[in-house]
Amino acid sequence: MNVRTLCLSVLYEGKATGYEIRRLCVEGESSYFIEASFGSIHPALAKLEEESC
Repeated sequence: MNVRTLCLSVLYEGKATGYEIRRLCVEGESSYFIEASFGSIHPALAKLEEESC
């Protein structure tokens, strides 16, 4: 699973900040699939926001 897909899966459930997405990567169910850093989450979120406009 790539970081973009991870962000979309979290955001599908509701609003979340980059910090919340990172927390889920470390502590949540997603921790088994991917180790995403803030350096990869925030650019992915920015790209998703850019594409939605």
